[in-house]
Amino acid sequence: MLIKISTLLLCGFLAFANICAADNDIVISLTTSIGNLFSTPYKDINDMLSDTQQIDLDRVDWVVPESLVRLRQAPDQLKELAAVLENLKFLTETYDKLGGPWTVTNKSPLVVPDGDVHQYTSWARYFWPVNSTIPNKSSNMQKRRMKRDTTDNNDKASGFATTNTTSTPENSKKVETPDSSNDYAQKPVDNGLSQNKTSSASAASKDQKQDSGVKTESKETSKTEAKHNNSTLAKAETNKAPTTAEVGQNKTSPAVGQTSAQVNATKPVTGDTSTNETFPDYCANPDAEQDKLLVWKNCPYKNFDGQTNPDIELLSDPTVLRSACRAAFLNAVLYVLTGDMKYGKRSSLIIRYFFLDEATAMRPQMKYGQIIRGPARNGSDNNWTIGTFRGLVDSRHLVKAWNAVIILRETKCSPWTQSDDAKMRQWTQQFSEWLLNDLDVSITARSKKNNIKSWWYTQAIASNVLIENRNMTNSLIDKYFLEDFIGLIDAKGDQPNETNRTRPAHYRAFGIEPMIVNARLSAFVGKNEWAAKSNVSTTINDAIKFCLGVATQNSTMVEKAELAPHVATALAVYGDTTDQLYQKYLDNNEAYGDVQKNTTWRLFNRPDAFNATLYPP
Repeated sequence: MLIKISTLLLCGFLAFANICAADNDIVISLTTSIGNLFSTPYKDINDMLSDTQQIDLDRVDWVVPESLVRLRQAPDQLKELAAVLENLKFLTETYDKLGGPWTVTNKSPLVVPDGDVHQYTSWARYFWPVNSTIPNKSSNMQKRRMKRDTTDNNDKASGFATTNTTSTPENSKKVETPDSSNDYAQKPVDNGLSQNKTSSASAASKDQKQDSGVKTESKETSKTEAKHNNSTLAKAETNKAPTTAEVGQNKTSPAVGQTSAQVNATKPVTGDTSTNETFPDYCANPDAEQDKLLVWKNCPYKNFDGQTNPDIELLSDPTVLRSACRAAFLNAVLYVLTGDMKYGKRSSLIIRYFFLDEATAMRPQMKYGQIIRGPARNGSDNNWTIGTFRGLVDSRHLVKAWNAVIILRETKCSPWTQSDDAKMRQWTQQFSEWLLNDLDVSITARSKKNNIKSWWYTQAIASNVLIENRNMTNSLIDKYFLEDFIGLIDAKGDQPNETNRTRPAHYRAFGIEPMIVNARLSAFVGKNEWAAKSNVSTTINDAIKFCLGVATQNSTMVEKAELAPHVATALAVYGDTTDQLYQKYLDNNEAYGDVQKNTTWRLFNRPDAFNATLYPP
């Protein structure tokens, strides 16, 4: 009875806040009472696209404005890309119909740890309450999400039985193992860049032990190594943008309390052999109709690899962030290629609404990205009050928005004003500072030894390109390609820390993606890193060739589609192999689902797209 009353009161509060209208298309697999807690006017464009279209749209590129201007002045080339241009127009028009412009503020403050709806907030994809009923087969929505799921999921063995996941012949022999060499449970480290470090996790969270059997570094060792590794960055100048007031004000939501009976009525959770912790009785049956906020905050969650928890869809911020950044980018590109000002206006409006307007702007940080729900616990990173390093994969889409701003700025698009540009520089400066200094989430992401590390650099480099901090940009590029990139590719061209995953073909392609973007960003500022070598003298080209060899063996259409744009990049930058493997792969467009040859990478990865810089030598 107390739980039902709590739920009714909670829903009444949210109704007063005008956010208690149910949306059955978005809310799935939960009780009616929880369905009434969430509402969003936004739909996900992925629901309307084929697998190949989803993969193409989800990719991150870096497009040089000059290359778009040259293409617009070459009608014969534009004619050859007519199908791609029609696809671009279709995508922008579709986004126009899906509820944009977008804002992260359209959610309940009760699901944000500090109650500030301006904070980007998402939940970790593969984490479920212990004792949940997990389906043996994924739903259509889960399958769709899994096809292009980019969450770094190298978490330690949970200690709980997991359900089997569908696998390709290649990954059928792969299992997630607690390999200490991958350092997935490593504590945050000091990056040595600033004396004013930010830390928002609770003291209890910081004192958590790592999973049993996993080697961890001491705090002093981590700090010493981090300071050594960041010596080049520590010397870079910051060139800060003028300081102005931050958007919005922090808002604190009312706490969702528990009765003494709920707190005291606890028992060991079935199957949890790793600790002697006790939890409220309702954790024994988290699927029951009850106040889900209590489950989310107080019941233990564990990783079930490959099984997407459908209730992550309740939070619209991931869809909102992707949609805003993609739409801003696509409209900016079309503005240059067509000369139609409506696209420039649309791109400017989307950026202004999502980043700059006080009432709707997202905060320039990702401290609540990919939260693992549940209380802070020994041996895990569950902690309702802070996000995880996985959130930096969500935020990779920001690079598209920054690219859009560069395009609007360099082409002098009149709807993009000097005031807009100054505010966006300030927002991005603040994000860069958080990225370089946050010890709870960001620096942990950079300490990883797989694609997460590369994506961290992509965002760090791109943000400093936008604010025109050339010293920091160059330092970050040197740091990545001279120190951190060198351990990602082995002598065969494989990426061991991606291959040792449940979906190796997907993760190898996903690991190459930020490498390519980082090389493109480097070329954009006049530095050529396409020939950068690993510590065993292998390059990005070798990594692509290795994937190409694997792709001919039992790969799915989706996996081939993920690799296709990388092959196009290799063909444009490095030239074809002696037996023309790259061109043959691209010519077999039906194998990777691009029957109409209208994927956007055909525009962004053509040879001329790589021959322009922001700062000519």
